[in-house]
Amino acid sequence: MANDSDRLKGKHFCIRPFTQLSTFNDGRFRLCCSALEDERISKTSFTDLKDLWNSNQLISIREKLLNDEPIPECKNCYSQEERGGISDRIQANQEVSDFEVDSLNRGVKNRNLAEPPVVLDIRVGNLCNLRCQSCYPSLSNMVSKDVKEIFNNDRFGVTSVESGHLLGAGVSIEELKPLLSTAQKLKVIGGEPMLNRFTHEILDQMMTGGISQNIEFHIHTNLMKWDQTFCENLEGFAKTRLCMSVDAFGDLNNYIRYPSEWNHISKNLEAYLSFFRSKRNVNLAVSPVIQIFNLFHIQQLIDYILELEIKYSTSVSLDFIYLTDPSYYSPYILPIAIKEEAREEFDRYYNQLTSDIQQRLNGLKNFYGSLCRQGENITELKKFKEVTNIYDSHRELRVLDFVPWLGTI
Repeated sequence: MANDSDRLKGKHFCIRPFTQLSTFNDGRFRLCCSALEDERISKTSFTDLKDLWNSNQLISIREKLLNDEPIPECKNCYSQEERGGISDRIQANQEVSDFEVDSLNRGVKNRNLAEPPVVLDIRVGNLCNLRCQSCYPSLSNMVSKDVKEIFNNDRFGVTSVESGHLLGAGVSIEELKPLLSTAQKLKVIGGEPMLNRFTHEILDQMMTGGISQNIEFHIHTNLMKWDQTFCENLEGFAKTRLCMSVDAFGDLNNYIRYPSEWNHISKNLEAYLSFFRSKRNVNLAVSPVIQIFNLFHIQQLIDYILELEIKYSTSVSLDFIYLTDPSYYSPYILPIAIKEEAREEFDRYYNQLTSDIQQRLNGLKNFYGSLCRQGENITELKKFKEVTNIYDSHRELRVLDFVPWLGTI
């Protein structure tokens, strides 16, 4: 492809393997958070992260992407795009920063021997305080316990993790130090990073070395914890993006992200908005995962966030994530009639919004428009009902009390 614009608009090209190093819990490695894992790309196969970054395996992947060839690790993105959705790959290419493009170009000129990654995506472990139904044991130690205790270690092929259900980061501060000194963006995720000691070790390293002043810092939180000292430290970064995971408004969020408490969640959300509303270097984002449970209810959460923007005279990014895995929670498996109803209902909501808010929701509108491009999946619907009933029985809950329309399927 001739230039940057052509590359970024390619059918299969993705910027991330050229600019971002992504670790996974327990020391594994993948191309990004959406990519499938590949045993050929594993931290345990290399002496250090730098060796891995310029391995023959990654160079081969970069060469294929430069030729706009598909790679198996990116199957999830390709599948979402085939249904008309906006994948992680497309978002990464659309939101690419100047320093990522510069790094890409220098790496290409150097025969795909990329410079040290300008973006670090670090998973600090699976220590978490929530048991979200759609989550995985490798991402939450509490989900791991549920899979073992509720499903006898088999939730349709999903098994719990070893080592007491806890996974560590698998990398050390010493390994990260040289990469932190040259990176321009750092993402910290997993399970709830504010609970994890390694998160604070990373922050201490960057604050002590003065690295924070030159780096853009992204961190995800489930809003179960408010830490003012932590927030004060975030002001020391060149830029900060605080991504808050909320999937619905009120009691439905408690059900999806069990056992969160809405009063506690909303109180902490407002605390973050109040604290950061005058901090220009901090961007706040709410990241709902669109799934079966909130398909007809996401409008309530959007309205709530818009009201908070007015209350605190600030702006909040809406970063929607479209669930693909576990597939039995994906809205695509629903009957066509229900998906069509969901699309029509969202369109009615969308059409009464102001143009500036519509622009913020265009990706979500496209998602609803793509739902009917895939037919009903009876096998996956059966799994969804079975898993939901098992969770409800164990937790003494009833999904129809939160999502009444599910009684029609």
